[in-house]
Amino acid sequence: MGKLYINLKRLKIEFLILILYIPFFKPGYFSQIQIIDTLYMILYIFSLFCTLAMVLNRIIRNGYGINSSNLFATTYSIVLVLSSLINDVEVIRAINESVRVIGVFLLTDMIIRRYTKTFLNVISRLFVVLSLINIVLMLIYPDGMYLNIQKEIVRDNLYGAWYSNNDFLGFQNNHIFYYIPAILFTYIKEKLSGNERKNNYICMSLICYGAVIYRFKAGTIISMTIFLGLLILTSERSMCIFLNALSYLVANIVLFVSIVMLRIQRIFSWLIVKILHKDLTLTNRTGIWDEALNSIKKNLLLGCGYENAKVVVAKLGYNSTHSHYLWVLYRGGILQLAIFIWYLVKISKDMFRARRNRIVQATACAVCAILIAWQTEAITSATIFFILAFAYHAPRIEWEVTCNESCSSD
Repeated sequence: MGKLYINLKRLKIEFLILILYIPFFKPGYFSQIQIIDTLYMILYIFSLFCTLAMVLNRIIRNGYGINSSNLFATTYSIVLVLSSLINDVEVIRAINESVRVIGVFLLTDMIIRRYTKTFLNVISRLFVVLSLINIVLMLIYPDGMYLNIQKEIVRDNLYGAWYSNNDFLGFQNNHIFYYIPAILFTYIKEKLSGNERKNNYICMSLICYGAVIYRFKAGTIISMTIFLGLLILTSERSMCIFLNALSYLVANIVLFVSIVMLRIQRIFSWLIVKILHKDLTLTNRTGIWDEALNSIKKNLLLGCGYENAKVVVAKLGYNSTHSHYLWVLYRGGILQLAIFIWYLVKISKDMFRARRNRIVQATACAVCAILIAWQTEAITSATIFFILAFAYHAPRIEWEVTCNESCSSD
């Protein structure tokens, strides 16, 4: 009976963790179905209340000291809301986005410390299931499951309409932000279990990479190739001298300055034009970046805040800056970018110190791939911030698993 009780208790904890995380990782297709969308909103509110209750409980019982990850999420979000207030733009939407970011950071901090192994089991299964559902439906609906049609009036003229074929997980460039965690957490589970055969990790990698090639989005192909390539290279521990979190961060900074600021993509014309079938404007991204930089210069310290999509389109010719780093500058100015860079440096330094740890190596590879994807995309989904939240805890994962197991045995 004792064994049955423990199993039931574990199942209840796994189910609760699943319910708390599901609303943060909502597939885009569910936004098209009102009943399901409403259900997700209810779960999201429930998750926020539970997270707040856990935080308050820890404060009352132990005195909760804020760590670097939660400090980042809070200050990063406050700047966006403050900028939106000063610029008198979409304050409510800024608050909504900020609550989502803070929520996923706090929830991860609350769960991962106490239920580390259970957390890894639930998260790996969740991302694997979502990824596999998307891939299967992608084969059933090769032209996408639904269209995202937008029309905007720009400078007294109809700017036009763009029709985006979306899959189960939503915007096709957003898929890798589910695929990468699915591979990462499958890999971590196998390392913690001592399974060196790595069959599940390899199978998941092949399936997800095949799906990326099938959709053939240049940015996602590059990011996924780099992620898997780094995972393979860092399997040899001697490579961590050159391939580590700090070297990845430096490479991303150099890449941003080179491509977005200096525009040296002509050097890679053989790759961009001949292999990826893109032009050297990167599908007009360079024009959008120019408009974004002009707007950033006018609001350098705190940015323009969270603007309505129509306002952004009127200023940039698109509904975002098409680069997350410019997006941070555009909306939150130098102040928000400084907070963002501080956190990246913080987690990179922590992972560098533990660079010989396989779990840390894999997490650093995932963060690197996400930062590369962000060079030409401005996607602010909770899945991305979840990986950044997890990266803070990655160097302590094995210790926390051991600690949790010893506490359970006591």
